[in-house]
Amino acid sequence: MVAATELGACPPVGQCTGALINWFGKAPKRFLRNALVRAPRVEQLSRQIAGVRLLRTARLGRELAEYLRRYGVPEEKLAAVEKAPKVRPGPERIHRRNEDWQAYYTPALKRYVRRQDHLMFELFPEFDV
Repeated sequence: MVAATELGACPPVGQCTGALINWFGKAPKRFLRNALVRAPRVEQLSRQIAGVRLLRTARLGRELAEYLRRYGVPEEKLAAVEKAPKVRPGPERIHRRNEDWQAYYTPALKRYVRRQDHLMFELFPEFDV
């Protein structure tokens, strides 16, 4: 993982964009260094993560089964994947009754995140609120 201190400054990309690049980018150091000089475009981000298949956790069973189906996994195994119940954190974690993540963000914080991580929202418009 590339730390901002390694680059000498904090790149002008949001926390989620930086994490995506660090986890899946083909050349994360170069991408983040270049971001210090010129704001990256969504096309550059797309090229960095080309070939990576991201699955949405809200529909993980269905998307994982669809992905595995392409590789010839038998249908009886895929049925179990698709029907598996959601997994929650263990008993040491408290389950919040309020699952509305938006309740944790003020309008100002939403605007800040939207501005900082604009590349993520351009790449994944379904998450832009």
